[in-house]
Amino acid sequence: MARVFGLEKQIHLMFVAACRELESCCDLLLVNNIFGHHPPASSLRSLNYIFLWTFFALPRTLLSITTATAAYHHQKRRNKVMAQVKQGDKVKFDYTGMLKDGTVFDSTLEGEECDSEECETGDCDHDDCGCGCETGPFELTIGSGEFFTQVEEALVGMAPGDKRTVVVPAVDAFGEHDTEKVFTVPRSDVPADLNPAVGDELILSNDENDDFGVTVTEVTVDSITFDANHPLAGEDLTFEIQLVEIL
Repeated sequence: MARVFGLEKQIHLMFVAACRELESCCDLLLVNNIFGHHPPASSLRSLNYIFLWTFFALPRTLLSITTATAAYHHQKRRNKVMAQVKQGDKVKFDYTGMLKDGTVFDSTLEGEECDSEECETGDCDHDDCGCGCETGPFELTIGSGEFFTQVEEALVGMAPGDKRTVVVPAVDAFGEHDTEKVFTVPRSDVPADLNPAVGDELILSNDENDDFGVTVTEVTVDSITFDANHPLAGEDLTFEIQLVEIL
């Protein structure tokens, strides 16, 4: 870009110098005409120079300036388009998170089953809505730790429109499944009005009154089994990402 800008400046200086020379020639002819002098040979040469400059040099100079200017702005636009993400940049990107079997667990893209009006009004209340009731690119600052490290690292070097697939191992996602977090509670210890079904996600409290989330994994006449692991614990997560914008 610096080379193109230097060429444009050089042509501009040449154009200014030629204009000054033309002005000097015109002044000389004007003086001779006022005092009634016959134009000397130098004036005739100046007149010839003006003719040649006007019809030959000037168009070529203007064309050169126009070409150089166009090249400069083209390079400037190209540099902007070719910008790549680096550490510390604030970016927007779309992603679709999937399990090994292809199940989509999260996405910034609107799913086919999702009614866009539901997303806009907040009426969407089912997990398979696709859009999660919040469509639109995810915004973060690279290196801030707002998302999985592997995804943030994959964004570095990407340009708007680029796509990549990133796999986050279970150990770096929500951890391996811990069997010690699976426990069974007798029905007698559960409120009588609580009739959970397998797959329900509930909030329980321990003896210290700390709340924690659980998933119902088994229901029998005598007991209920809960799993306090994260629903995605033990799962390798695959993210298909596309960079939308570098802010």
